[in-house]
Amino acid sequence: MAVVKIRRERCKGCRYCVESCPHGVLDMSEEMNQRGVRFAVVVEEEQCTGCTLCGVMCPDAAIEVYK
Repeated sequence: MAVVKIRRERCKGCRYCVESCPHGVLDMSEEMNQRGVRFAVVVEEEQCTGCTLCGVMCPDAAIEVYK
């Protein structure tokens, strides 16, 4: 199983990571970060295959995936 780390303070809420994940691992939080936007969170970590699409799609380098 892979581990997804999200730097919530860097997330701008664009949802690219959520839309690119083929397994529905990510979603947007109900909380807001210091930018005042809902940030990405891991909701189904056990479904993560470590494909790294979320990290590749993130324009702010807020996501790291560890296998």
